[in-house]
Amino acid sequence: MEGIYISGYNPASTTSNALPQSTVTFYDRKFVENLKVWTLFLRCAERRPLPMNSGNKLELFMYQPLPANVTQISEGTVGSGITPTVLTNTTTIGQFGDYISLSDYALQTALDDALGNLREEIAYRAALSLNTVHRNVVDTGATIDSSVSALSKAYNSTLAKTDFVNAIQSLQGRAVKPFDQAANRFAALIHPFQCGDALNDTSTGGITDIAKFGAVRGTRDPDMLYELPGEEAPVLDVSGLKAYQCQMVTQTPNYLGHTGVTAFRSYYFGQNATFGISLGAKEGAKIGEGEWRNISTELVKSPATSAADPVGVIGGWTSYNLKYAASLGPDTTLRFRYIDAPSNIS
Repeated sequence: MEGIYISGYNPASTTSNALPQSTVTFYDRKFVENLKVWTLFLRCAERRPLPMNSGNKLELFMYQPLPANVTQISEGTVGSGITPTVLTNTTTIGQFGDYISLSDYALQTALDDALGNLREEIAYRAALSLNTVHRNVVDTGATIDSSVSALSKAYNSTLAKTDFVNAIQSLQGRAVKPFDQAANRFAALIHPFQCGDALNDTSTGGITDIAKFGAVRGTRDPDMLYELPGEEAPVLDVSGLKAYQCQMVTQTPNYLGHTGVTAFRSYYFGQNATFGISLGAKEGAKIGEGEWRNISTELVKSPATSAADPVGVIGGWTSYNLKYAASLGPDTTLRFRYIDAPSNIS
């Protein structure tokens, strides 16, 4: 039989290479959430306003405690009076600002609410910036009071419950009051890796050892890991200490000269340990606790033409403009501790 014989099926006469409309990219309109660290240093600070139109500096002061006097006075003799000592610390307010502007063309063609989404990112930048300013001031503490860093650990020794106790007792031994007076709790910021180290410690008297007895009794023991409601940072509530997990702690690579070993700094705060200073009460409300979801930012869309943009090609912007400063107290006995220690978690 004459004809054409074909082995198998014919390939399609047309593929996607010939159909450009079939190779376009579709963007998922539900963006993947990026990773943001917890910005918690301002939460562990005492907040003070610098009143408007009152200069650019705030001076904190305290009276130096008077020592005991065990010398008897002579009968009928007035003696010499006491001249008190006043300690001060002056802080200059700073201004921090940034913006993202978009063209009208970009706003009119973007698939997402670009300006609204970028407003979240600029708020996070503001929160991260202010908290970093505050952390950097706290990190200078050991240059004023060597006891601030005296509990730091060896290159091969991880954080444990004993370190929490030592930090608290180091402060209480100097008459430092708890950060949260009502709850009788000192505040702490600890990297999640180090919280894990403390929970993994199964030695007698460790957190895990104590917690198992709470489980046996059927009660909620205070030495366990809890999560606060909502999207708060998880908290490690150990006797006398409320420790928030915080990723933005200071890290020291090649700790104590040991290559490949990174130390994470944990922070422990008593009352009046550090101060966050805002320009006016309104400014303080804009900053809040320094958490990015609550920081006030500006969003302007479709602004009127102006001398700076007579054509109107700027479609909108989002920005922040904050006046803030971080300060230690005037006392030379500082009311916080930090501990550098490596971690078994990475």
